[in-house]
Amino acid sequence: MRKKPGTWTDELVRDELVGICAATGTFPSNSELEQLGRSDLANQITRRGGFVQWSNQMGYKRKPSDSDFGWHGERLCIEKLTKEGFLAEPTHEVRAPYDILVNKCIRVDVKSANYAEYGACRGWFYRIGKHSQSDFIMLYQVDTGDAYYIPWQVCPTTNVTISRDGGIYKDFKNNVELLREVVRTRTAETIASQSILKSR
Repeated sequence: MRKKPGTWTDELVRDELVGICAATGTFPSNSELEQLGRSDLANQITRRGGFVQWSNQMGYKRKPSDSDFGWHGERLCIEKLTKEGFLAEPTHEVRAPYDILVNKCIRVDVKSANYAEYGACRGWFYRIGKHSQSDFIMLYQVDTGDAYYIPWQVCPTTNVTISRDGGIYKDFKNNVELLREVVRTRTAETIASQSILKSR
């Protein structure tokens, strides 16, 4: 039975999930809950910590999902940025507008893909879909380890396909120096602003 808005608690979320988990033996995915007509429950899970946190709390395994692939890509990007000497911190909020905070000043949104072929279309396909709320989009190729560092104002809001040679985005391929330059500029601006405030 669906709960009315405003009546949800963590205990009610857990109670609703117990029956579903017991019937399937696994923790449901967002799409599975939607198929069951339980988008209300899916929304509450998302608002209260997310599917991974709830499945861990309840001790039920989850089926691999598209989100898992995305999180895997984010972890690999954090490792890549760390090796380049950056302080790369993941956001821990569900549905945060960016995925990684670099040197405490640059917001990076990560999109991950493997090479794919769909008829005549070939390359790495990324879903952008909206104006970015980050400073950089990092298009990461999980299968090659290459990354495209694209400033938000350059990245389109439509889906992006990266061809084998990089196409119009080739100048951004593994161009970590572009990110480093923006970090230096932003850090200098922050220091200058703090200095002005202190002098007042």
